[in-house]
Amino acid sequence: MTLFKEPLISILMPVYNGELFIERVILSALEQTYQNIEIIVSNDCSNDSTSTILDAIAKKHPDKVKVFNQPVNLGVAKNCNFIFDNCSGEYICCCAGDDLLLPNKVELLYGAMVENSCDLSCSNYDFFDYKNDRVVINSNKSQQKLITLDNFDFIGISTITMMIKKEYLNSIRHSENYPLSDSIFYLKYLIESKGKGILISDVTTLYGRHDNNLNSRHLDNGVTSQNKYLTISKQNILSRLELVIDKPHLKKPLNRAISNIFRSVRNTKPSKDYYRAMLLLSLSYRINVKSITLLALSYFRVFR
Repeated sequence: MTLFKEPLISILMPVYNGELFIERVILSALEQTYQNIEIIVSNDCSNDSTSTILDAIAKKHPDKVKVFNQPVNLGVAKNCNFIFDNCSGEYICCCAGDDLLLPNKVELLYGAMVENSCDLSCSNYDFFDYKNDRVVINSNKSQQKLITLDNFDFIGISTITMMIKKEYLNSIRHSENYPLSDSIFYLKYLIESKGKGILISDVTTLYGRHDNNLNSRHLDNGVTSQNKYLTISKQNILSRLELVIDKPHLKKPLNRAISNIFRSVRNTKPSKDYYRAMLLLSLSYRINVKSITLLALSYFRVFR
């Protein structure tokens, strides 16, 4: 990159039992065209060979890779917050332990933030099928657009492609007592930064697909009872998500965003009660035809 200064950018990777994927993911981060990076990996007390693999990589790349092996399991949200506290970059990219970075990911996202004076950038993504070792094209691509609180609805936006500024992380964290913490975190970030984001049309990331992540990708370890979703009130949801909004003009976009988040995670547990509970929560924030249709069709669907 020659048009911009090159501040340190942190690539953050929380991982749990990632022995099958983590080396390939870290190598994809090391191959970035943007060179001033650090890769911070927090191994959440894995019970496979993840720690051995990570220690070997860190020994080979001590100037780029820093590894933390947690002595106890923190859970998804706490592990993410730990990495935030232990990175040094001005900008941050988050990556799961099974998502591959394309070589120009950091360069494109940082360049888009600078060119558009934004506090957040994100992109399109494709899939990587680990079982068949091939890229699968994502047919739901988005055109480039500016993101503000008025239009931030998570449609076409993936948190695994986002870059943010570290300066706003002093006052926000992942909600440790509730699932969906990644999507809610970025909503809180946009509120805190009072800024705008940019969605670029490029593909920068390959979302990993494999048997181990189909039903647990978005869920925090701290919440397991499906009944909690069925009885929780809207006020309680906002409280537990640590979203305190005192600006009336944000009510509509906030409701739209949370509605879309709940609908998007309906398949993260193989349970009809959970599936319908997520759709009901989606509808409690915003009445929309898609959630109503999915809810009706669920009565004809066979769940595993």
